[in-house]
Amino acid sequence: MREKMIEMEKQMGEFAQVVQQELSRVAASYPRERAPRHAIVRATPKVAR
Repeated sequence: MREKMIEMEKQMGEFAQVVQQELSRVAASYPRERAPRHAIVRATPKVAR
């Protein structure tokens, strides 16, 4: 039973390492500065004449 727990812990650690590597790889390829596409701005009511 103890051996299974040790093996599971090892596998979880390896899995966490793979996930962390993938996340850092994706984060490194994502551009830091991006122009906003749809900015939220205050709209003033149009005055009907």
